[in-house]
Amino acid sequence: MSLRTLALAGLALASGSVPAPAAPPDARVLAVHCHTCHGVAGDEAMIPALEGRDEGELLERLRAFRDGRADATVMTRIARGYSDDELVRIAAWFAAAPAMKAPR
Repeated sequence: MSLRTLALAGLALASGSVPAPAAPPDARVLAVHCHTCHGVAGDEAMIPALEGRDEGELLERLRAFRDGRADATVMTRIARGYSDDELVRIAAWFAAAPAMKAPR
């Protein structure tokens, strides 16, 4: 941390104007990254669609990836980057999204 950053932090503390902690990102912001591989509306042939799937099933799969109980090429690494609360919100978001078919 630079001396300037420390000085500014000290001034903020001394003035009582410490910013509030940032709000956690909403589920849509967390879930949008999943579309990189899963596509939108399941348009990636080898990777399953997520929209409209059972929330409990999605959450269990995400937790299994995170905890190393399910084999995957990258999902085990990706899932470890999310807190349990974030996984719950991602599963709920996809479960609430309407199931769609990819255009052919």
